[in-house]
Amino acid sequence: QVALYPTVAHGAVLLELPASLRQQAISVTVVDALGKTAKTLTLPATVSAEARSLSLAGVAAGVYTVRLATAQGTVNKRLVVE
Repeated sequence: QVALYPTVAHGAVLLELPASLRQQAISVTVVDALGKTAKTLTLPATVSAEARSLSLAGVAAGVYTVRLATAQGTVNKRLVVE
């Protein structure tokens, strides 16, 4: 189960990944309600950290979808930035 918290964030969010997804690189895209990409980054593979911090620096306040692209498919999570 992929978890993103808090769902209402200010400067950063934590992304919790299951072990199977932590062992691969993951493409993360933050998309606004109009479909415009606000931020893109790649999380490298790791075996240690269950939760990874994602900085929201430069992301304006609003409602977003965080898209995680993995070898198993795409996961979408809702995020509100204040």
